[in-house]
Amino acid sequence: MEEETSRPKRTSKRPERLGSVESAVEEPTSSSRVETKKPSRSRTESVSSTSSKASSTTRKRQRRPSNVTTSIANRIDEEFPDAPFELFREMVNKFTQGGCSARQRDAEEKRIAEKHTANLAAKEAIIQEELKGLFTSDSYPYPSDGEGTDSDSSFIRPHVFKKITVENASEPRMMQFFEPIAENVPGDDEYQLWNAPLISDRTDDIRVCRSMYQAYPNGIHGYSQNKFEVSDQLLFESMKELLPETENPDLLYHTLYTMFPNTGTQEEFSQIFPSLVDKFVEDPEERKRLKALESWKIPAPSSKNDKPIDYKHPCSHGNYFMKSMELLVENDQERCGDNCYKWISEGDLKIMLGTKRLSTIENGKEITLYVDKSCSSQNAFLNKVMLSDEGDLIRNFCEIARGFRQKTCEGWFKTLLALSEQPTARTVEASGIPISHRTRMSNFQKGVANIKKVLERKRNEELERRALEENEDFATLKRQMKDEPLLETLFPLKPCCHIGPCGKNNPDCNCCDVFCSIYCGCDINCGQKFPGCVCKVGLCGSASCPCQKLGWECIDGQCQTCLNNDEKECRNNPMTRKKFKSIKIATSLIPGAGNGAFIDEDVEKDDFLGEYVGEHISEEESERRGKYYDLRTSYLFNLTNGGIGSIDAGRAGNAMRFINHNRKPNCKTRLCLVRGKVCIGIVAAQRMKAGTELSLSYNYDADKEERFFNVAPEDRCPMVKEEPVKPYRTKFKKEKTTWNYQEFVPPMATSSGRTVRRSAQFGVKLEPMDYFEEGPSTSDGPSTSDGAGPSCSNSYN
Repeated sequence: MEEETSRPKRTSKRPERLGSVESAVEEPTSSSRVETKKPSRSRTESVSSTSSKASSTTRKRQRRPSNVTTSIANRIDEEFPDAPFELFREMVNKFTQGGCSARQRDAEEKRIAEKHTANLAAKEAIIQEELKGLFTSDSYPYPSDGEGTDSDSSFIRPHVFKKITVENASEPRMMQFFEPIAENVPGDDEYQLWNAPLISDRTDDIRVCRSMYQAYPNGIHGYSQNKFEVSDQLLFESMKELLPETENPDLLYHTLYTMFPNTGTQEEFSQIFPSLVDKFVEDPEERKRLKALESWKIPAPSSKNDKPIDYKHPCSHGNYFMKSMELLVENDQERCGDNCYKWISEGDLKIMLGTKRLSTIENGKEITLYVDKSCSSQNAFLNKVMLSDEGDLIRNFCEIARGFRQKTCEGWFKTLLALSEQPTARTVEASGIPISHRTRMSNFQKGVANIKKVLERKRNEELERRALEENEDFATLKRQMKDEPLLETLFPLKPCCHIGPCGKNNPDCNCCDVFCSIYCGCDINCGQKFPGCVCKVGLCGSASCPCQKLGWECIDGQCQTCLNNDEKECRNNPMTRKKFKSIKIATSLIPGAGNGAFIDEDVEKDDFLGEYVGEHISEEESERRGKYYDLRTSYLFNLTNGGIGSIDAGRAGNAMRFINHNRKPNCKTRLCLVRGKVCIGIVAAQRMKAGTELSLSYNYDADKEERFFNVAPEDRCPMVKEEPVKPYRTKFKKEKTTWNYQEFVPPMATSSGRTVRRSAQFGVKLEPMDYFEEGPSTSDGPSTSDGAGPSCSNSYN
């Protein structure tokens, strides 16, 4: 649990330093406090340290000099332009060429409406059938107790909830909740904002929503209404009927998007049907038939990147890939042509095989072939034959051979036999043992040096181009880039699995110009493969450790010396082992900062405290969420410069999201590669006793500090321009009077016989009237018993 807080602004410009990060803060939801921002992080040594929140001030202290206010106002006008936006995106031609006319769009919409309306009617009929006989008198365990008549037996006695009073209970604080998790989880790309941000009553929501429409491809949920009721099952039934008759799939997907904008974009509709089939169809054959309805789609090949980091190809044995192949097939229909390898006679086949052995099968013979991973000849063909699927039998050799027109099917078969082997089991097992660590490290360092030379040449060419275009000095630009690393070492591993040497010359290699690791399925003695460390026990994590220099944690199976010791644990793999310190959450000691994280045990300097975890989201999703979080609260923590996204602990995280800001922090961050993924570690910057509150530092410049620390969220957004209200002149009504007859004094006669009227003394009781009532109020004056009383005006001033 935690309180609503403000988080740092995520800018579209990526940090220039390696390992720059952006983290989160939090603060109470009280309207009298300023929400704080979490800073963008910059690398100083290995990786910079930053995190959490700052203390808040009262709303009165937010007011700054006029020049600062003007600067913020100008920035608001730039970020929230008062310009119109389009509710729907234009149709994208992905599967077909050319556009479509308005008549075609109307016809497609009518076709979808007819199918969907029929499915809605079928759904309603099913519901009515299920409800028949459901509401009967026998269906209810409680009597009506006189509440209903004999014909109305649908009354159910409501459940009575008892109120429980807890003595000595303190008033709880309003808190925001999150999902506790122990490690990073993948986050989805969200193309539609699910709710419009509510900042304050004075916020110009129209301009804010226009800004959100620019960030989110599908705008804001609910701003455009669906034309019909829709659900996953209704959409599945409609698409199942629409796809067989579809001529323009792009038009279908785009029309579905415009008719059901709250379900997805055109791109999402083009990908949703297979998942709906898996959800509502159980029969494998029926699933295959339905998925084939989208015949215009090309099946995406399975990639090793979609599998676990330690995945091993089932055809990999030692340093070989092994598969079997059928030979001497008697059925002529299985031959691809006159030059098919299946026409080879048994006598010619024995001559081609030489010492290679054949094994007899039911309808012919087969041969088991081993191809060395270090083979450097015909790599494209060999990778296609041996690694196109995970089966242990080559079933589509003729089809693969047709894709390589340099040779015939028979010619490629002879090439495969020449490049393959049939080693013994002992030879296969021995091939999985690498050469000495010293030799592999030497080869790795040479490979890294060659890569750096290439990268330095490319950088110089880029700087020369910039100097020429911007009319700047090349030496100055080169001096500015001197501290920038040539080779990025923190990146998510994409293990390669192929035949042939690694590098950019091999299109099947995922590693290209970066490193291979133990997770790769390439040659075990690959020159690009990092061999790990051989540090003595207790020295891992020091400056001399090769893994520490790269920013990698020691990997089991790669670093043998430090990880295979039972007496002392390796100091460079705490996140792999989940070896975290005990941390508790309590009210922060920083005034107005809300909750904070406190260390619950004594720690030494450089001790690993824990990992900052959350949703791992893409770079594009980071920008979208950052745009939204700028208005409210941000928990985004940027990763490295490689465009690998961010960690967002806003919805799910752990105790590290509660760490607050301090200009003199006692913690720092460290980015590490853990099991092939970039993770964020929190390390003690000094020795601390149990009960110490943890803190991290921001690296904000003066402008960002002013904006995120001293300006409330509602003051960062455009305000509604209120027109001056003209003063309203109230017209008071004549008041109703009540006469007191006892105090009435009659006229007095004088000696001259003239009657002189004295000032009558009246006891008047005022009855206030409605000021906005039209027309005067009248009242008849009193009269004496003889009718000689004075006349009285019907108004009183």
